[in-house]
Amino acid sequence: MSDEFTPSKWFFFRKSVLLCISFFLISSLTLHYTYANDCVSRSPSYANKKTPNDKLKVRDLTDTEQDLLRNMFQSLSGRWEGNANDTECKGRTGERYKETSTFTIKAEVKTDRNGDLRLESVLYSEEQHTRHSEIIEFFLTDNKLRFDNDSGAGDVEIIDISKNRIKFLKRASMGGGWQNAGPIKRELFITLSKGNNLFTFQMSIYSQGNFVANRIRNYKK
Repeated sequence: MSDEFTPSKWFFFRKSVLLCISFFLISSLTLHYTYANDCVSRSPSYANKKTPNDKLKVRDLTDTEQDLLRNMFQSLSGRWEGNANDTECKGRTGERYKETSTFTIKAEVKTDRNGDLRLESVLYSEEQHTRHSEIIEFFLTDNKLRFDNDSGAGDVEIIDISKNRIKFLKRASMGGGWQNAGPIKRELFITLSKGNNLFTFQMSIYSQGNFVANRIRNYKK
């Protein structure tokens, strides 16, 4: 068998090298764009000529939606384990960067006769050798879905409801701190979704219309 490097072999070799280079460049650009987009992206509320200052569109759940949520919450009752990933944006404008923390989770989901859900978790950091508790609550009160509070302070704007997923927006104002710069507008875009013997909680946090943090919790039986 001849080892001669024929024009045909050169063509395929050159094509393979170019494909590898192209793939590397595309991957690098994609990773860079994703990294930059994390800490400079603006709130989804700016879409369709809206702003984070707009009033929440709070509405009653339909009977069907209430049944879907009760069934979904009830199906999550029990003990779970999994992992968590937290992303925080740090630094000044134009020099922002992200810090990521990972945890393992042990959790229990409880539901009551009203259909409310309480998710109690303990998060362990193997890197820092620490642990902390976390409580996440969903309420079905006055024909409404509420998050973190069963009064009007927990009202949300529903984005999507299906058999295995709920997605919604919650807005809140916080004090301006020592600078007394006025209230800080915070937005929480939250998704709870389930599969077979697993479910995921995700919360993307925006402050003054800019992305600042992400919370991802993955649970399995």
